[in-house]
Amino acid sequence: MADCKAKAESKTNTMKSYKTKEKLRGFSPQANYIDQATTACRRSGVLSLKLVRVSVPQYKVRGDMALLECQYELGRNQLYSVKWYKDNEEFYRYVPGSDTIKQSYKVDGVRVEHQMSNDKQVALKSVNLKSSGTYRCEVSAERPNFSSAGGEGRMEVVYSRLHFSSPTIRIAIVGLFDPAFTLNC
Repeated sequence: MADCKAKAESKTNTMKSYKTKEKLRGFSPQANYIDQATTACRRSGVLSLKLVRVSVPQYKVRGDMALLECQYELGRNQLYSVKWYKDNEEFYRYVPGSDTIKQSYKVDGVRVEHQMSNDKQVALKSVNLKSSGTYRCEVSAERPNFSSAGGEGRMEVVYSRLHFSSPTIRIAIVGLFDPAFTLNC
């Protein structure tokens, strides 16, 4: 990262003599070269925050716990925050530099289990039918670039597991001398 910053500063110093003339035409070579150097640094992976995987269970049974995962790589950045949303409403926030590192907010169908939740995962207690929805994880890096990355997945909560059993057949004999059968499955 230091090499990338040095290259950006070097190009900026070279362009200072041209900046007055170019600014009159609405072009800032200083900003342009900083952007180009920053882009090159991001391409090399030095500055980039990378979202590796967001894992949201596709189906959960009502009453079960759901574990949502957000795997990321910071590169040389420091973590600013991880936020989780259900249908665009924030319900969980992890901010390591805050007095309250873990915070959850009231959202219909969402109850966070704080003991099992951190920056990489959120555990939802006893999901119900209102827990169905789109869950999004958003990771933000600390200054100077405040880059962010996000991903989402959809979870459907089903009423219960399907239980299959053998059918029961009951036979009733209607008359003793005229055998008629009634079958009921």
